[in-house]
Amino acid sequence: MKKYNAWFLPLAAVLCGVGLPCRAANALPRVPVEISAGVIASDLQVNDRSGEKMVSRENGFTARGLVYPLRWLGVGVEGVHFGREDFFGNSYQDKRYGLLTKWVLTPDTTPSLYVLLGLGQHKQHVSYQGLWTSSSAVRYTQLGLGIDIPLYRYLFVGLEGQIVYHAHQKVDNLLLLNRRTERIFSLHIGLRF
Repeated sequence: MKKYNAWFLPLAAVLCGVGLPCRAANALPRVPVEISAGVIASDLQVNDRSGEKMVSRENGFTARGLVYPLRWLGVGVEGVHFGREDFFGNSYQDKRYGLLTKWVLTPDTTPSLYVLLGLGQHKQHVSYQGLWTSSSAVRYTQLGLGIDIPLYRYLFVGLEGQIVYHAHQKVDNLLLLNRRTERIFSLHIGLRF
């Protein structure tokens, strides 16, 4: 019996030490979490060096996850993907990953109005008929205004407009963005629990 006591007392101490913080954590207020996905439409245009339009008016998908340490402030991450491939095998892919803050201007009203601030990096990948490929990474900042409309207890739908500012216009040695600012409109649906 004595050899079991040597293991029992330290094990009991560890279990009690783990259990106490868990009980204390359960007593804390729950931090709301928001997960959403949606479709975007962008006025992004990519031109070659001569000015000829190669890619324009992209559509894509977005996914976002936020936590709300305060009722009116959400912080989290976002991912965006869009791209296109033409008949000749030329393709353009844009993947964006960034950090977000969502400032809810009207937390006590339905629908709620918010401002979105973010920064991140987008990776562009260009392929010319599978013969030559190029990749680049560009930092961006974004400012958005949106509205969330609750549909059910945890379910909501939202509309959002954003202005994205790219750190530079160069995509690769042959392609350029037509301007540093880009306008994005999105429709998303999400869960808040």
